[in-house]
Amino acid sequence: MKLTNTPLAFVFCLLFVQLCRAQVATPPETNLTTSATITVGGNAVSISANGYSEVINVMNEWTSVPTKTYTGYINGGNIVSISPKPGAGHENQYYVLFTRGEIALHTVTIVNNTIHVSGKLLGRWNLAVNSTGFKKIAGDALYVLNNGIVGETIDSTATWTYDTTGAPNILDFAMDTAQGLYAVGSTGKLFYQPAIGTSWSQLSGFPSGQSPQSVYVDRRNRVFVGTNANGVYYSTNAGSSFTQGNTGLGSQQCRRMCDDIFGNVYMINNGGTEMYRSSDGGNSWVRIDTAITNRFAPAQGFPVFINDVRGDSVLQVASAAGRFFTRDQGTTWVMDNSGLRETYLNGFYKTGTGRLVETSNNGVFYLDAGNNNWQRPLPTDGYASAGRLYADTIGNIYVTAVNANSAAQIMKSNDNGTTWQPDTLGLYQITANAGGYYVDEAGNQHLANDNYSTGATCYTKAPGASFVPDTLGIGIPHHLYDNINAFGTDRAGYLYLSGTFTGTPNVWRRPVAGGTWVPDTAGIGTNTFLGMISDHNHTVIGSPMISHSGIWYRNNSGVWTSITTPSVISAFANVTAMAADNSGGLLVAFSAYDFSSNSSLSQGIFCTHDYGATWNHVGLDSFYITQLVNNGDSTYALAQGGGIFALTCAGVVGDITTGIAQSEPVPVNQLTLYPNPTSGTCHMRVNEAFAAQSLLAIYDITGKMLFQLPVPEGAKEMSFDTHNIPSGIYFCVLKSNNASVAVKKLVVKK
Repeated sequence: MKLTNTPLAFVFCLLFVQLCRAQVATPPETNLTTSATITVGGNAVSISANGYSEVINVMNEWTSVPTKTYTGYINGGNIVSISPKPGAGHENQYYVLFTRGEIALHTVTIVNNTIHVSGKLLGRWNLAVNSTGFKKIAGDALYVLNNGIVGETIDSTATWTYDTTGAPNILDFAMDTAQGLYAVGSTGKLFYQPAIGTSWSQLSGFPSGQSPQSVYVDRRNRVFVGTNANGVYYSTNAGSSFTQGNTGLGSQQCRRMCDDIFGNVYMINNGGTEMYRSSDGGNSWVRIDTAITNRFAPAQGFPVFINDVRGDSVLQVASAAGRFFTRDQGTTWVMDNSGLRETYLNGFYKTGTGRLVETSNNGVFYLDAGNNNWQRPLPTDGYASAGRLYADTIGNIYVTAVNANSAAQIMKSNDNGTTWQPDTLGLYQITANAGGYYVDEAGNQHLANDNYSTGATCYTKAPGASFVPDTLGIGIPHHLYDNINAFGTDRAGYLYLSGTFTGTPNVWRRPVAGGTWVPDTAGIGTNTFLGMISDHNHTVIGSPMISHSGIWYRNNSGVWTSITTPSVISAFANVTAMAADNSGGLLVAFSAYDFSSNSSLSQGIFCTHDYGATWNHVGLDSFYITQLVNNGDSTYALAQGGGIFALTCAGVVGDITTGIAQSEPVPVNQLTLYPNPTSGTCHMRVNEAFAAQSLLAIYDITGKMLFQLPVPEGAKEMSFDTHNIPSGIYFCVLKSNNASVAVKKLVVKK
């Protein structure tokens, strides 16, 4: 079973117990936790780790969600693949393959509406090959695919042997009901191994030159081979001969296949954008996913990234928007996202009214203070991916890359996200290969068009006007790999641009009001920035956001100066996000590539008030941070697969939302401090009564806690003394039941 490792990924894939085939998986892009867990929902047990899960149907639907108990080996890191243990008497046993080659056997039993999940570690793949390319586990003899090599063990992982005799680098394999293996090789040939320990032999019945890329054996032992652009080939005689079945498919690239108990075969194309059904054994195909794609983009036909399809009598699809199921072989579909949560948020903004605005792969959402229900104003019908959020200082919010209900590349709202209008003036000049986008403090929009044929062109748009070329001084670089990566301003009158240009400087600036671009490379040399922000001193800060290149700031003399990163950060660290808060702090999220797990691991968020001379550790070490968004006193971290966290340089305040799909409540304690600024006694008030075990903690801007006080249960107001606190900026953090629920900046003036 496969989940993509792109920003669209981390969705729930579904597997029915009647399937006796191993499911393909690729590890997620990042580790988000350190252990796997097992949960229950609906009629399935979900084994999950690090941001995605495999869902296993264990029995008929329950009338109520049962109690669950877990024992034995459940932890282990990223889950790569799950395979039912073949044979009678093993219906509720599953082999689980983890990223580093560890293999566990999980047993699921149900007694008196109570689920018991027990696990034991069998061992790990210990052959001297790359330990980060595990793809698939299957069979009772335990076949494991790792970077093109199949390993096998017949003694529960005690000893392993290579199983590659006669077969080249293997891309995919499948198992028939007799435990025979079919494999697709990188040489474009199909191979078969009838029994463990025997050599692979080429199936000459498969035609040459057809570029096979996937193989599937259904419950009737029919063999299906998906090709790169020539449809599906099928065999009803164990691979002795194959027939091409591409009626209705054309030149589709065939990736994922499954079957149901009615004899239908289903196929997802390589891009995950279309799904087909064959009711005649693979000869002809009919597209069946339009009921799903129409929910996403009725006007545009925006493709849905369908990640997996599995079924028995009920067919279930895992998509970028959650789960769909059908009881009539794909004629009608029902969306069922109950209990699921958003796994990847693309943008976040908090308005002056306290409204939270979020974007995800499902659209634009907002939540008002005190309300538990998220609203989705965009798209108006169905679901579509929405990009980042931008705001100017004249009351507009912008969102990019909404691909439903409008041809607009950019949408704008002037009522805090309640309604949205296309902002298309002049966009006829800009192709789909758009690069950077930015909105400055005056409401001017800036957009880059990186096109191999027309060059890297910069456009600008004043409020109410059209997009016009903005190339004075910089020209239009035409080299093949020239591109514009980032815009930014110093909030003091100058606009900055950075890109990768051949033969010209990579950083430029001009007045925000318009004018000629001039090179601005003093101290930076040939470095280019992928991200630029400004702090409260109107200092521009940029980062290439790649290994070793670090962070730079433009000092008062106009010279770019390197910022020393925290000493605990790896030499191979990347910057994944930056933000500057009102206290003068620069917050930076780091990640580092981990060669043992072949993934990027978070190294947490750090804060500096002196451009790297000293750093304070903020937290969120377990989450890969995709964005840091500053809104006044607080900064919000978008954690991949983990929601949104409010934080300050003093530390993490708390998780402000657990995902828009569940419509779960956000803490509504609204904290008020008065007088603020204060020189003596300060009063604190909340809208809801204080709960038991509530505390008020006071932090300085370096993150040091000065003191904390208990607050009276049931009250809505209390006072505290600041006479012994020096003048400066502080943060008051309200904690309830050991969780931070609100934070406010406090200014002390003596």
